[in-house]
Amino acid sequence: MKSRALLSAALLLMSGATASSAQTLEPVAQRIAAAWNKNDAAALTAFAAKPGISLELAGERVGPLPARQAAAALRSLFDKRETVTTRAGIAKEITGQPRRAFLELSWITRQPGTSETARSTVFVALVFEDGHWRVTEIRHMQ
Repeated sequence: MKSRALLSAALLLMSGATASSAQTLEPVAQRIAAAWNKNDAAALTAFAAKPGISLELAGERVGPLPARQAAAALRSLFDKRETVTTRAGIAKEITGQPRRAFLELSWITRQPGTSETARSTVFVALVFEDGHWRVTEIRHMQ
């Protein structure tokens, strides 16, 4: 009886340690928003899932691409606009296996040399892979 109680307690402690060490979604959403706000393509693609990142930019859909190619495509997008601000919006985990989540960013930009701003939405899809949230897809919707 004592050994069962000890085993149960040990299993609870181990499962609790695993759950507490797992990466939570909100801090990742904030880091992704901060990287987007800085137009930091390398920081964004550091979150890439193992198969790569699918992109939909300017209506063109490609991927999944390795991090290096995804970063080049994102740099091209960033070169065409000046970021005013980026805000993390909805960040929500979706039930199922593997664990998945999505994040919406509100991206306010302006064309270089102008003062008129434009707002667009960036959709980021994530998968929980090897204990971390990883980006599987980025879609820029104007």
